[in-house]
Amino acid sequence: MTTRPLDFVYQVESATFDLTPFETDEDLVRKIQTGKGDPTLYSDLEFISIESVFAGTMPRIVDQSASVGSNNIESAVVSQVITSKLDIRRMEKLDLDDEWLTDFELMLEEKVISFNEESKHLQVYVFTRAALLESLKSDVSDDVVLFSIAVGLVGVYTLLALGGLSPIHMRCTLTLMGLLCIGLAASSGIAITFYFGEKWSIIHNLLPFLLTGLGVDDLFVVCVAIDQSPHTLSPEERIKEALAKAGPLITMTSLINVFTLLGGSLTTQVGLSSFCVYAAVCVMMLYITVLTLFLPVAVWDL
Repeated sequence: MTTRPLDFVYQVESATFDLTPFETDEDLVRKIQTGKGDPTLYSDLEFISIESVFAGTMPRIVDQSASVGSNNIESAVVSQVITSKLDIRRMEKLDLDDEWLTDFELMLEEKVISFNEESKHLQVYVFTRAALLESLKSDVSDDVVLFSIAVGLVGVYTLLALGGLSPIHMRCTLTLMGLLCIGLAASSGIAITFYFGEKWSIIHNLLPFLLTGLGVDDLFVVCVAIDQSPHTLSPEERIKEALAKAGPLITMTSLINVFTLLGGSLTTQVGLSSFCVYAAVCVMMLYITVLTLFLPVAVWDL
């Protein structure tokens, strides 16, 4: 069984893809219903998988024989064509490098765009390595902008809220340290998890936003507990008093988040499972950075 729909119109003798033998659409449909390409290429037991190469079919579920490939397809909206893998040795022999491959793919995309503009009945969509890299660059740049805006807004709000809108007790340094702790937790958690071989996908770009929300929540809990401690005590005593109230809350919420995410990692969906593992490690690193970096600065700020 193969997944090469162009084999339906491939002529071995001329080594070309030729539609001239098919005078009408019905002729082409009848050929596709056989499930086979040129007889010299396909044996009695070999056929083209209709389900793998066509989508938007009529009928919606095509009944194809598992032995000879005959089927009852009547029409399709989309056909998928996958090229064979590049022959790296042949590229090296012809002195063709990655730059040539990128230029070729860009030229192919331009040809496809030009064809689609002129075509009335057929639209071609090409998926190339160059397009994938360009898409990833665009997504990353967009995420960087959005994340910068989000962190800026959260930082301004945290700065105003932690200081109680007071021009004297604004806690600028403490706010910056809190945001730094969130950044360190995200980078260290991602690095640790990636080191142990967990996979990365586009959904993982949400991790910084998740940690920003959880981290700022921990900062508010600690700072509110400090503000509620007696001002007559020394800074060290006030921190002890604050941690007696806020410590169990932060510990419990962090552990619950970690175990919940680890439970989510048991899902069979690879991307979601990996995201849960990354998030669990990052949340644990956030807990550690708040206790080891944020609290000393909070004592100094008092």
